[in-house]
Amino acid sequence: MKKLYMVVMLLFVSLAVVACSTTTASTTTTTTSQSTTTTSTSTTSQSSTTTSTSQPTTTTTTTTTTQTTTTTTTPITTTEDPVITLRDNRRIIFGDVNTGIDLSMYRFKGDFGEMLLSEVTFGSLPEGIVISDGSITFANKGIFHLGFTAGSANAEITFITKLAVEDEYLVFEDSFDTLPDGPLPAGYTLNIGTAGIVSGKLQLDGRTSNPTRVLLPAYLQGLKNYIIETDFSILSANEPTRWASVLECSQDDCLF
Repeated sequence: MKKLYMVVMLLFVSLAVVACSTTTASTTTTTTSQSTTTTSTSTTSQSSTTTSTSQPTTTTTTTTTTQTTTTTTTPITTTEDPVITLRDNRRIIFGDVNTGIDLSMYRFKGDFGEMLLSEVTFGSLPEGIVISDGSITFANKGIFHLGFTAGSANAEITFITKLAVEDEYLVFEDSFDTLPDGPLPAGYTLNIGTAGIVSGKLQLDGRTSNPTRVLLPAYLQGLKNYIIETDFSILSANEPTRWASVLECSQDDCLF
């Protein structure tokens, strides 16, 4: 298998699996982020990909399996205001297992205005998560999507934890091996084209739509300096210069 390395400048947007007239299959993705804006992406592919120089009406078929992406993140703060502001397009908090996270250091800005997370009301917490004296503590590493209410509004914050001895956060990982054939699983968005689960793989068919794009879960928006590792195969192509990729874009700016 060939390994393809790409460097992507991130603009605080979500990630997309793109097949420029391709069919993409079986994705397992893990992501990591830091405070810099340069992203190192490594991609393992079963068929080599090539950059298209042909007309945008040509098509290809690709199979993609995203496997692990890890990320190390340092929250961005300023000397003027140490409190970190979270929004719908940037709502991830990183922490270590068994180490309290001070909720008063984070405010959430939404349609209801702004509130410190120490002042909102969280819903039912899973086992191993405790809020006490304005801090939240996690007994296990993982990805936790916690809903809360602020006044009459509802919102969600994603907490991602790691062991204290680890240097990176695993922010996303997925596999489709056990899923039945059918539409995309919950959390994925079909931006354009045709895609679904076929034989335990995420398959994007770009033969009749150029390109086909699938956006990864929205909570990944706002990450920086992350690594993506993916295995994919191009199953068929209308001509040999077609390509497939995992890259950053949002619902509104995937214009290629």
